[in-house]
Amino acid sequence: MVMLKQEQKTKRKVYLLLTKFPDTGTKIINILTGLKYPHASIGLEEDINTFYSFVTKGFIVEDINRYAKPGRKTIPCQLYEMYVTEETYLKIKQASLQKNTACFYRR
Repeated sequence: MVMLKQEQKTKRKVYLLLTKFPDTGTKIINILTGLKYPHASIGLEEDINTFYSFVTKGFIVEDINRYAKPGRKTIPCQLYEMYVTEETYLKIKQASLQKNTACFYRR
C-alpha cells in the first residue's frame, strides 16, 4: 500500500548541470578534489536556460552564457534530467527564490 501512495505522487523534472568553467576557482577545486566537473547547477525550467547554484555569496541565478565568447572553446559539461516529487520540487524552487540561502537541504 505504501508503494502505491509513493507511485501516485506527482513527479516533476529537474536538471543537474555539471560544468568545468575556465576560471581560477574551478581550477583550484579541480586540483584539490580531482572532480572532472567541479561546479554543479540545478535547473527547474523545461527550457533549460535558467540554472541556480550555490557559491560563496549564497544561492544565485546562473548565467549559462557567461563564458560564451568568440574564439573560446566549448565548456566541458554534463546535463542530467531527473524526476522528483512535487514536495521536493517546491522546496528547491523556494530555495532558489531566496537570496543568500545558506543551505536548502536539511535532514
